[in-house]
Amino acid sequence: MAAIEIFEAQFYEKVQRGVVTVNFFSESCMNCLMMSPVIDGLEEKFSPHVKFFKVNIEENPTIVKELAICTTPTIIVLKDGEIVHRECGGIFEEEFENMICEMIGLRV
Repeated sequence: MAAIEIFEAQFYEKVQRGVVTVNFFSESCMNCLMMSPVIDGLEEKFSPHVKFFKVNIEENPTIVKELAICTTPTIIVLKDGEIVHRECGGIFEEEFENMICEMIGLRV
């Protein structure tokens, strides 16, 4: 399974409950393309405890501006609608996995 693409109109509704990761990406970003399989693998491992979404920055300029997304990829982690972590430019898989484990209360 892969992260589900969401759009501005549904963004705040989708991130209100639980632990949610959102990958802000661009189709032309090489780092975004490299992060995609990492995120997909983590989604398989942590679903249904964590929701994984992605937002195309070119198609969703309002939410990008509201959240001050300046680079791709930018990954934000929200817990019950509040941003608890922001990672700009990518993240190592192990570091990302450890962060998720901490958020959902699993031992690393």
